[in-house]
Amino acid sequence: MDRGAVAGEPAPPGLGAAVTVRVVHLTGGVPVASVPHAGGVLQRDVTRSLLEQGTDVLVLAPAHRGNREDLPASIAPRTELPEDWPRRWSPAGIAVRAAHRLNRWAHGAALQHAHPPFVASLLLQRRTRRALRDADVIDLQWFAQIRLLPMVRLLAGPRPVIVGTFHDVVSQRIERTASLTPPGKERDRLLTASRRARREERWCGRRLDRSVVLSEKDRDLLLEAGVPAERITVLAPRIASRGADAPGGEHVLPPAGGERAARPVVLFVGYLGRPENRDAVHWLLSEIWPRVRSSMPEACLRIVGGGAPDGLHAQIDGTPGATATGFVEDLDAEYRGADCCVVPLRDGAGVKFKTIEALLSGVPTVATTIGAEGVGRREDFVALSDETEGLVAGILAALRDPERRRHAAETAERLARLHDPCVFDRTVLSVYATGRSGAR
Repeated sequence: MDRGAVAGEPAPPGLGAAVTVRVVHLTGGVPVASVPHAGGVLQRDVTRSLLEQGTDVLVLAPAHRGNREDLPASIAPRTELPEDWPRRWSPAGIAVRAAHRLNRWAHGAALQHAHPPFVASLLLQRRTRRALRDADVIDLQWFAQIRLLPMVRLLAGPRPVIVGTFHDVVSQRIERTASLTPPGKERDRLLTASRRARREERWCGRRLDRSVVLSEKDRDLLLEAGVPAERITVLAPRIASRGADAPGGEHVLPPAGGERAARPVVLFVGYLGRPENRDAVHWLLSEIWPRVRSSMPEACLRIVGGGAPDGLHAQIDGTPGATATGFVEDLDAEYRGADCCVVPLRDGAGVKFKTIEALLSGVPTVATTIGAEGVGRREDFVALSDETEGLVAGILAALRDPERRRHAAETAERLARLHDPCVFDRTVLSVYATGRSGAR
């Protein structure tokens, strides 16, 4: 296959002849080792698992600025930005540049669309059509790409198996955002988008060869939409190492016991570029944390995550006992130093990777029902509450009761088996091995 903008070194000679499964990922982002958000972590881990198992992987992604910056660091040697392929004044090149005019409309839509120039490049170029037709499996990552299913099937023909990876169930996420929006035109717009998303989830789910979800909760939502159960696979996230020295990239559980710091530490971890995480931190700082501090003035709050706007930084700086660290590459030290993790999400959908990490790290954890959904059991948490006072009581219980840490260590040991890298790799293989025979 011709090469466009390609990251890393070329594949070893003869690889294509030795590999029986050719997987093409259509995705919104380039898979890189260091990712600040959960969706990118899942994409990275799926790509890495496929490569380690000898699969021929081609990643096709939009050519926006973030992907251009990440391209040299892609973990997939064959990562390409199809928008860069056509000559500037060729018909395809003109069409791709014209599609950029649609970006503002696409980005402002309540129901996310795939990057318009990316769609144009897929549709108009022989190289992309050949890549799709030659694939054994095509993976549509995120709902924006899943919505391209009719076009992809038309371009690829009947042979390739098409997998849709639902990082969350978008109709639920939009509906929840609408519930937090005051009555008016914006709320009506969101509810309309949620209903449309539900129809498209039903349509796509019934026509995909395989739908991948990250939790039983999302599996149930697709079942309710009429997606056949035998076409849905639950892929429990692989919790990769946050430490550079862990062998094989596997997660290493820090010890749950030992001496604790004199000043108890409450930890929040999340990418603050996402609105649902910003809302959670605002609620934590304005209503929850002041009540915790009034009962335990020596307590400290650490807010870990990049992407915070200036206004949120100012709120954190003005809150007694609170500290913002920004993005932290290695979270092991943060979890080892924490006496309690808090996940006060009121919006969003899908599995919260940071909730899983907190529980796997043996840290007593307090969450809302949204922050905990799809993760473990109710008794794995010190408290589950959607009310300020319930979360405050849970945090104080975690800080004051040493027995909570022992229970958290037992929870971590049980969940480690579910999220074991070997289990993840077997599930990935079960999804993508359907392409080995070339049959649908």
